[in-house]
Amino acid sequence: MSDIIRSKPEILHGHVMELRDLCYRVKHIEEERVLNDENYMLSACKVMEHLVKSLHLQMEKDKNASVLEQIKRSTACFETNILGTNTISEDKSQATLEQLITYIESIKTRMQQHEPYCIIL
Repeated sequence: MSDIIRSKPEILHGHVMELRDLCYRVKHIEEERVLNDENYMLSACKVMEHLVKSLHLQMEKDKNASVLEQIKRSTACFETNILGTNTISEDKSQATLEQLITYIESIKTRMQQHEPYCIIL
């Protein structure tokens, strides 16, 4: 058995960081504050929102939405505008960690297989 056991929020955070790294060519100093956030879920949410904002994409904001729903909306906006698909938006059920991990992992894999879809300098 592995010595390292990672929680689902930590796994989700790791996938979000890898997706971010696929889009950013250069690390920005302001991102370092987000990476030091102790809460993986809030950090993943902030990174996805920052990624959408950096790409100048329009996204509906709902202050009453849960962190998982906010991550789902940011990921759906990213997928729709960058990859041209609506996999996440079509799923109307409540967001779960497992779903988000699967969605973000599939987006990341699709982006790795082709030329960069977006490069933010």
